Parts: sequence; structure tokens; C-alpha cells
Amino acid sequence: MSLNLNHTKALVTKFGLMSVLLSATLPWAGYWPWRHLAVSAAVLTVSLYMSGDLYIFPHLGNLVASVGDGFMAAFLLYGLQFVLPGSRIGLGQALATGVLVGVVEFFYHQFLKRLDVVANEAPQVMPKTWERALGHRVAGGDHPPEPKENPVPNPEYLGMERP
Repeated sequence: MSLNLNHTKALVTKFGLMSVLLSATLPWAGYWPWRHLAVSAAVLTVSLYMSGDLYIFPHLGNLVASVGDGFMAAFLLYGLQFVLPGSRIGLGQALATGVLVGVVEFFYHQFLKRLDVVANEAPQVMPKTWERALGHRVAGGDHPPEPKENPVPNPEYLGMERP
């Protein structure tokens, strides 16, 4: 894969987003010098871009990629405290920052589609699955019949023969 101008724009934008997000959340967690914030933002930018944006997003869709990016960000932030001396973050703060990263990534993926960095996105599979599990469609179209108030069970299921 070669980096073109759109990939460069996407990486610079992602680094800026990660820098602002981490500088807004991590100083409240403990002692994070600005050098550690820059290193953390660079690590998150490269790892989330390569895995979540270029691989997971085109194959599994925006929702799955955003949730995965949030968990990976929390895992990486929690692990970076052991590599960067003087930095500390609790598991709860890492998870909270990961949730924020996931929300930002959801909108960032739409930005990637506008830049044409991702050729084609997989159809969203999660919401349709949820709709089927709930037994109705939320987004227009065919509506299944409403369930009866007192349904009559099938006699075969009750161990009886049909009349």
C-alpha cells in the first residue's frame, strides 16, 4: 500500500484528533507530560489507522470498527503507562477514554469515506441483526405482523396429535 495525498490528510487529521482527545482526558487521570501525550497520540494514530480504518472498517462496517477502535485505544493506553515512565492511568480512565475514541472514530470513518480512502464499506450487519432479534424493523419497509395477544400453540409442540 502506498500513501497518497488522501492517506496523508487522513493520518494528519487522525493525529490531530487523537492529540486533542488525549490532552483533554489524560491529564485528569494522572501525571502525563506533553511528550507522553504526543507519543501516545502517535501510537494510537498509527495502530488504529492500520487496523481499524484500513482493515476492519472496509470489511465489517463503521459500527464494528468504531467499537473495536475504542477497545484497542483503551488497551493501548493502559499498556503505554508501563512503557512511558512517569505516566499512570487507571483501567476505568482508560476505558472511558476508549469510549470517547470510539465515538470520535465513528464520525472519522465518515470523513474517510468522503476522502475516498476506503474504497467500499461493508454493509452494516449489526443493526439488522438487532432488528431481527427484536422482531420488528425500525427503518421502514416491510413490517411483520403484530403478535397475537393469546396465541394458540401448535398441538405438536404440546405432545398432542392433531385433531
